[in-house]
Amino acid sequence: MKNNFVCELQLPFEIDTTGVYKVIESYKDLHQYMIFPYSREWLDPNLLTLIDSLGYYISHQEMFYTPPKGKLPIHVDQYTYSNMSKLNWIFGGPGSNVWWKAKDPKAQLKYYTTPIGTQYIYFEEHEVDEIYRYPVHTSTFFNAGQPHSVDNTSDEGRWCLSHCISSKKTRNMIEMPEVHQVFADYIKN
Repeated sequence: MKNNFVCELQLPFEIDTTGVYKVIESYKDLHQYMIFPYSREWLDPNLLTLIDSLGYYISHQEMFYTPPKGKLPIHVDQYTYSNMSKLNWIFGGPGSNVWWKAKDPKAQLKYYTTPIGTQYIYFEEHEVDEIYRYPVHTSTFFNAGQPHSVDNTSDEGRWCLSHCISSKKTRNMIEMPEVHQVFADYIKN
């Protein structure tokens, strides 16, 4: 069954993780959640070729860190609600979950910018209710346009390599319904 929150892919290649481990090695003593830039030169050529062949491109890439026994703030990527999806790979933090929450219609929206210049809407725990939870692993599209967070219940840090995928025609980021169509040949679940 298709859902609007997560879609695992089975790609015909493993991505090059050289850049991932350069970022991880550069930041050893992290004790809180963080976001990091990810250089375009580290993007996997097989992934670039595949996405290009489908009429899309990688418009932005970044890495997130969630500490052991930690969680990310509840947020929506960008300043608008949508079904905008990101393609993620997870390193470490076994057993961690991404979960989505419904926004309280009375909650005041709080707009912020990350240290790397990306935008997000922040929510307090009491402003949302959990509606779906999933153990995101590797090569997974997930809905970043709805309130979501990550619980890392493990004893090791969790790193996430995240790609924004956009249409060559419209320049809009891919949304979850499109993911199921465009990546149909690669969907695992």
